[in-house]
Amino acid sequence: MARLSELCTLAATTLLVSWVHPALAQQPAPAPAPAPAAAAPAAAAEPAGPPPPTTEVAPPAPEATPANPPTTTQPAPAGAAPPVGWAVATDTQPAPGAQPIMEPPPPPPPHSSERDPLSLIAVYYSTAAPVGDSRDFNGGFSWAGLTLDGRQRVTGRLALGVSLAWQRFAYKSLATTTIGDITVTGVQARQQATFPMLATVHYSFSDDVSGPLPFVGLGVGAMLRDRLLDVGPAARFTDTSWHFGLAPEVGVAIPGYAGSLMVACKFHYAFEADDVPDLMYFNFNLGGAFDD
Repeated sequence: MARLSELCTLAATTLLVSWVHPALAQQPAPAPAPAPAAAAPAAAAEPAGPPPPTTEVAPPAPEATPANPPTTTQPAPAGAAPPVGWAVATDTQPAPGAQPIMEPPPPPPPHSSERDPLSLIAVYYSTAAPVGDSRDFNGGFSWAGLTLDGRQRVTGRLALGVSLAWQRFAYKSLATTTIGDITVTGVQARQQATFPMLATVHYSFSDDVSGPLPFVGLGVGAMLRDRLLDVGPAARFTDTSWHFGLAPEVGVAIPGYAGSLMVACKFHYAFEADDVPDLMYFNFNLGGAFDD
């Protein structure tokens, strides 16, 4: 009975070993433990065991882009173009932040200027020389005179204006003079003052302020003449008369920084009125003008 038990035990052990041994043969041999580093103290060896299984991780799938991405509002940069309602009226709008391209203004027309040399106010110092029969009464040259001219351009190089003047003649001589029905001989002191009041028209041959401006003119209007004759200490004769007169003129204006230098020669002629003879004299004028 004991013998039978040993046989059974041996058979069972043989079957168990034959079943376990192939499984042990298929297992890989354990990897040797790595040697410890020289600088570090010896550490306890890790227990041998199978390596951990490796698992491949798939890359994340790209996110799908939505059909209508959300819009974000960025602040406008400094100097950006204005809104549509305030956009610059040009064919091509400037880029944001760029300065708009401005075209230069057109050049002024040739006769457009801040200064108008044909519209002026002139003041002259006037001298005069009588001619013809006027010299008999007026005597010699006159150094006392003043003329005021005002002109305004109306079209092209044509200007209209007015002229006011005063000229005084004085003469003393020993002579015989007949005034009306009276003949007087003695030392005579003669004085005559004229006051031309004329409407004028002037034409300038140029209106370029960079050079001289020659001109011609004509005055038409009234002339007041006042005469005084003293013969000796007791006899005095006076006469005042109005005359229709003409005054052609030639001259030149030389523009400067704030105005013009004016040089002109004018011939005054007053027609005979009643018993008073006509009057003729040349004016030589030098003065200055301020642009109107």
